[in-house]
Amino acid sequence: MRQRVITAVVALIIFIPILIAGGVWLEIAAAVLALVALSEVFIMRKRILVSIEFVVAALGLLVLVCRVRICPGCPITWIDSICSTCSWRRCYW
Repeated sequence: MRQRVITAVVALIIFIPILIAGGVWLEIAAAVLALVALSEVFIMRKRILVSIEFVVAALGLLVLVCRVRICPGCPITWIDSICSTCSWRRCYW
């Protein structure tokens, strides 16, 4: 029981600042947690982590978890900022 409480406190110390920061940091944390969960599923089903199935599943998972907006005239990047080359309020440029 003591181990679980210590683990929960450490997890909260890591997670609360990420939650407060929000934005890209929260998306990165969500992507990492989703990939860890996917690897746990593959281990549970006795599948190899270094396989085409895992790579395809991981890419699909990242597309679902991470929001990517395509802005006309701007390349797709992961930087969360205001784009000066278009009229969109938020663009990854």
